[in-house]
Amino acid sequence: MNIVSLITENELKSLTSISTNNTITSPLRQIMYQCQLQYVKTLICEDLYNELVTQIGTNTLTPANVLLREAYLPMLAWYIYYEWLPFDYAKAREQSLVNQESPYGSPVSDTTLTYMRGQSKSFAERSEIEFKKWLLVNQDNYPLWSPDCGCGCSVCGNTPCRCNIYNGTTFITI
Repeated sequence: MNIVSLITENELKSLTSISTNNTITSPLRQIMYQCQLQYVKTLICEDLYNELVTQIGTNTLTPANVLLREAYLPMLAWYIYYEWLPFDYAKAREQSLVNQESPYGSPVSDTTLTYMRGQSKSFAERSEIEFKKWLLVNQDNYPLWSPDCGCGCSVCGNTPCRCNIYNGTTFITI
């Protein structure tokens, strides 16, 4: 199965604090794919997602989808980092989870990891809110997307949408 990634390795590393020394391994690729399904596909719905994947895979992005891609990249990058962080931060060894600061490793501080993941999730959620607002403002450019598609509203989860987050001139707090 050929999986098309919605974000490149360089984009991921430039938007988050994943070290440029890290190589994208199979587990990280799987996390990247799962995150694009969980966080992007559910927001833009299946038809627009499939169009985007096809265009990225064939290197034929339309100008509108270039803008769409630029809009979701921060959100996707931070969700990937949030999901990847435990695997990057600690390694499972015979004795327990260890931080790989030295050849021998040291016990993992769950407080530090929790803080780092909390900050990452906060960045991801803030980026998601901005992406949702952007998508609602620019929805005329994306006829395949609708807040009340069969996937459910990308903001409130209901079909049809009842959140009225954007009334044409003003954003309404959820």
